[in-house]
Amino acid sequence: MEPEMMVVILHRELVSMVVQNSVLSDFQIKKDLKATDLRNLIKDNPDGK
Repeated sequence: MEPEMMVVILHRELVSMVVQNSVLSDFQIKKDLKATDLRNLIKDNPDGK
């Protein structure tokens, strides 16, 4: 395998790990919020930005 390909594969693995971690931490944060707070957040900020 060429070195460039290895770099791409490693980079993909790293990105997917980071994405999974951020999804998990987002879930943890939302779980800690009360449902009403979450509804208000969604209402005030439907795009999540």
